[in-house]
Amino acid sequence: MEADKIREKIRKLENSLIEGKISEDTYKELKARYEKELSSLAKVPNAGEPPKHVPEKEVSEVTGNALKRGLELINGYLDRIDSSFPLLKFSSDKESSSSLIQHAGAKILIMVGVEGEYVVVTLAAHVCNEPKNIGDKDLASFYRRLLFLNAANVTLTGTIHFGLVEGLGIFLMWSRPIEDLDFDEFKGALNLVAARTLPLIFVLQKEFGFVT
Repeated sequence: MEADKIREKIRKLENSLIEGKISEDTYKELKARYEKELSSLAKVPNAGEPPKHVPEKEVSEVTGNALKRGLELINGYLDRIDSSFPLLKFSSDKESSSSLIQHAGAKILIMVGVEGEYVVVTLAAHVCNEPKNIGDKDLASFYRRLLFLNAANVTLTGTIHFGLVEGLGIFLMWSRPIEDLDFDEFKGALNLVAARTLPLIFVLQKEFGFVT
């Protein structure tokens, strides 16, 4: 379907942004264009089928207010660290928001979203693409190495761990509920993720030639 092709383009676009292949301005411009095409397709009913009214999904008032407070908190922290950082934006039909920043040499995706009863903040730095077309032995060695490195990244404020995001690759991540999160803890986690990312990229690329 044409709509599926456009969604795939948007997914690849997000991947290119995180990997630094395109600028944030280019990402926003192309994403807006693709979403407009997607919206146009949604407005065209199938032949012989009456148009259907699909109500927009909106988050509940309680959830929306909690998310707004979480976004305001993290935006305030980001502004204190560097006033040039792009801030996160609230949307009534979404339960999360994200912003990509450059900090201490690393590209870090800041995400704030609703998970169950909590509003959670996540920091995610792209480390490498998901290995493909690799032999089982090499693949097993690669993931064993990630498990070992995971064990070396436990912090007092939580665990910095590797996470696999399907279609986007492997990230170094830190996450916790926003409740009681103070500025020093957030800044410390951000600095730590940035400081650990580049050395880990170097280690993995040195040990595994297929890592990109």
